[in-house]
Amino acid sequence: RVWQRLFGRGIVSTPSDFGTTGDAPSNEKLLNALAAEFKQDGWSVKRLIRRLVLTQTYQQTSQTDAKKQKLDPDNRLLSRFAARPIEAENLRDQILAVSGELDPKMFGAGTLDVSMKRRSIYFFIKRSRLIPFLLAFDGTNALQSIGARQTTTVAPQALVLMNNPQVVAWCAAFAKSAETPGDNAKTISTIFERALGRIPTKLEQQDATRYLQSGGTTAGLCQIVISLNEFAYIQ
Repeated sequence: RVWQRLFGRGIVSTPSDFGTTGDAPSNEKLLNALAAEFKQDGWSVKRLIRRLVLTQTYQQTSQTDAKKQKLDPDNRLLSRFAARPIEAENLRDQILAVSGELDPKMFGAGTLDVSMKRRSIYFFIKRSRLIPFLLAFDGTNALQSIGARQTTTVAPQALVLMNNPQVVAWCAAFAKSAETPGDNAKTISTIFERALGRIPTKLEQQDATRYLQSGGTTAGLCQIVISLNEFAYIQ
């Protein structure tokens, strides 16, 4: 399950079935070696995670080529990093964080208030009142346990990022904190750096400048940036 969490799919791709009806390990020797090291390390999950994230396999790019596609078309052997969307709770928390609206307070009771600004882990789970944002991005309905969440890419997800009242409000706060009056270039650069961890490319700078000069708002630009795959995907 730790491997699945980091790489998107476990060494055994059926995490709830390790028996004869489940899938065979993609690399049985590796699975056995990791299990032995896990035991020797005193069952330390932290050490196991550290060991995996420092590997060349974890640190490789998600880009592929014809040779990799031919040898490993389903990426079962991890010939490239498996790009995948981040989980619903993390996406919500990430939007709050870049907007500057995230409340870091820890502990305390949960809530059903969809406008809550604490981390999504503090949502109270009530099956008759699930959080719409989380459901749109494949959050679980808590009706049954699952070994791995399904991931989808559907139009309603884009509509949530464009129209959800909380997202709109958070992007307005993001824009207010990132905007440099009279300096579009600085504003655009700040938005990209905070949301994506990099400065915009020349083409992105030109497009964003054209958008603002044509009447687009800074908050609208923030919504555009958080809707990029680069923001919502682990690559």
